[in-house]
Amino acid sequence: MKNKESWRVVCAAMLMDDDMIITGVRHYSPDMRSVLYRIYGDDYYKRVKEQGFIDSHGNFLSRKDAWIRADQNGQIFLYDPSGEGSLIPQPKNKKTKEILFSENLY
Repeated sequence: MKNKESWRVVCAAMLMDDDMIITGVRHYSPDMRSVLYRIYGDDYYKRVKEQGFIDSHGNFLSRKDAWIRADQNGQIFLYDPSGEGSLIPQPKNKKTKEILFSENLY
């Protein structure tokens, strides 16, 4: 089995105050909001403990930990500095300490 560092970041997730993890295409995307509403009702946004991501084994990662994991796996894309609006891959293992947004992955 591969070590945890090789487990890829796969999608946006919310860690709720009851430790349930809700996933979606992006944070607060329609699919995620639909699930949050069905489980927690109108005030679902008050129950969010932390925004983050899950890895390929279903483990919740904070935005900071997800950046580190995505960096280790060459998953991070950044906007092209030329201003053309396209995404370019960041060199793998750049070792920067940032926070991950779903826009950095896809």
